[in-house]
Amino acid sequence: MTDIAKSVDVEMMMNVESEKAGDERHEQAIEEYRRKLAEYADVESRLKEIRTHVNSLKEEYDKTENDLKALQSVGQIVGEVLKQLTEDKFIVKATNGPRYVVGCRRSIDKKKLIQGTRVALDMTTLTIMRQLPREVDPLVYNMSHEDPGDISYTMIGGLAEQIRQLREVVELPLTNPDLFIRVGIDPPKGCLLYGPPGTGKTLLARAVASQLECNFLKVVSSAIVDKYIGESARMIREMFNYARDHQPCIIFMDEIDAIGGRRFSEGTSADREIQRTLMELLNQMDGFDALGKVKIIMATNRPDTLDPALLRPGRLDRKIEIPLPNEQARLDIIKIHAKPITKKGIIDFESVVKLSDGFSGADLRNVCTEAGLLAIRGERDYVTEEDFMKAVRKVGEAKKLESKLDYKPLLLHNGWPSLTIPNAAHPEKTLLVFKPYFATVGDIASLIRKEHQNVCSVQFYTCDNLRFAYSSPFESLLKSTFYLRINDNVHLVQVPADFYEKLLETRSTDIVRLMELFGTAQKSNENTITENLKLLKQELQPLENKLQILSEKARLKSKRLMWLGLSFLGIQAGILARFTWWEYSWDVMEPVTYFVTYGSMLFSYCYFLLTRESNEYPSIDKRLSTSFTYKAADRHGFDFKRYNELKESCRRLEEELRELRRQRSTIFKA
Repeated sequence: MTDIAKSVDVEMMMNVESEKAGDERHEQAIEEYRRKLAEYADVESRLKEIRTHVNSLKEEYDKTENDLKALQSVGQIVGEVLKQLTEDKFIVKATNGPRYVVGCRRSIDKKKLIQGTRVALDMTTLTIMRQLPREVDPLVYNMSHEDPGDISYTMIGGLAEQIRQLREVVELPLTNPDLFIRVGIDPPKGCLLYGPPGTGKTLLARAVASQLECNFLKVVSSAIVDKYIGESARMIREMFNYARDHQPCIIFMDEIDAIGGRRFSEGTSADREIQRTLMELLNQMDGFDALGKVKIIMATNRPDTLDPALLRPGRLDRKIEIPLPNEQARLDIIKIHAKPITKKGIIDFESVVKLSDGFSGADLRNVCTEAGLLAIRGERDYVTEEDFMKAVRKVGEAKKLESKLDYKPLLLHNGWPSLTIPNAAHPEKTLLVFKPYFATVGDIASLIRKEHQNVCSVQFYTCDNLRFAYSSPFESLLKSTFYLRINDNVHLVQVPADFYEKLLETRSTDIVRLMELFGTAQKSNENTITENLKLLKQELQPLENKLQILSEKARLKSKRLMWLGLSFLGIQAGILARFTWWEYSWDVMEPVTYFVTYGSMLFSYCYFLLTRESNEYPSIDKRLSTSFTYKAADRHGFDFKRYNELKESCRRLEEELRELRRQRSTIFKA
């Protein structure tokens, strides 16, 4: 039993030792596996680095090879495709003039080689090597690099409704055109932003361009006008072609009134060139070529001067007014501009806004700038409420220098100073007459809106393009006046100052009485001119009498001289006859006879030419008389300069008097 137990113990010990040895080998194997796995990962990472390095070397090699080829290769000719003959043959016009039938490389997409495409031709074989982009004018290229800046809609205060309308017209067709396709309408092409200066028109356009991932062309309309004929229209074509090639694109034309003014028949060559530029703009906006994803935004503060063809639907589908901000809008704007300013204490912006009535967005920004300058002047790095209050008062004082509505009342019409004149042809229409003034469009519009709460829109017409919608006996009177159409029933006009004084004397609104007053004013002007003409003629009469006496003496002197010349001719004729019939010494006297004969004939012919009357030249008698008159006037101290001035003044006054009488007759006939 003992031996059996010992053998069992030995076997158990051997089994334990073998298990320990197996565990050690297993641990060693696992450790070796981990080590090999780490080596594999290291080798794989090094292999990846080597591959990356090889790729970079390949790219550098390719770049170097291309550079060497470029250095060793010959330049290429720039041409333009005129027509495709077959699948591989094209008619191309080179830049130096001649035309060629050339082939094309296989790698080029031949569907893109349409008429007008710029291509590069091989110098020797003239094969089309590559397609070139459209040629772009440097000025248009600079327009495309205009950075609109990082501006969001939250940085614009008080224009929520205007932003919504602008996004509907410009942003929605570019970002979601399927909506318009499903509804079945064409997307709008553009919009017009109009309003007083400093209200944020340009800022709105920059915000739209900043929020959309599209190309942006900022065009200053005055920069398009060129001194050479046709260059301005070519610039418009280049601009729209660039926009079509880089869709989606937004074209922002600031100060459009520089080229979009109302057309008229008269004007200089510069005006006609601007009109041709406008016609090219109209053609590009609504011609045969569709704009596609090209949207136009125009801005102006003079909408009254724009041409009606530019404003019609189909070109500018929406007109968005950017008015002066109200109290809540001013509060939002000043908070936006004051946000980055370092402030101390609580700032009561509502008190600041109450002092900023009539301020624009630019004025409110100027308020924040002035507040910061006051802090710098006080050697502080923060702005207090007192700085804002001083700044708004300072800007308000500066705004008083701007033109404002200032007039004297004639009569009170609905509590407002005006004179109501009924129209005889259309009694339902009213003329509101004010004294002449120098006022901005915004001032007039704000006054009209205060007086007429139901007025929806105010249209302005300048005196150069004055057109009346109805017949009026005041039409000839108002030809040189400012004319404002408020609505279909109310019109505001500005009358001349002399007629205003007559209107001020009466309180009558009878149109016949007013016309009589106008006729009296015209008659008064005629009497004044007549008196002035009479005084000038009284001063001119002694000078005319003196000049008449001198002219008579000169005429008698010239006649004596003429008779003396005729006597000399008679003596010559007698000598000629004597020499001709002399019986002896003919050989001696023959040369003398010929000389006297031909000399007398030549002198007589010259005298005939000098004394002949014509439309261009007076006779020698009159010329001698005029010469003697001037010499006698110089001897007697006659003032010809004063005499001519009086004659010219009388002539001008007589013409003015005839014109006044003609106008008065025309008005009363009407």
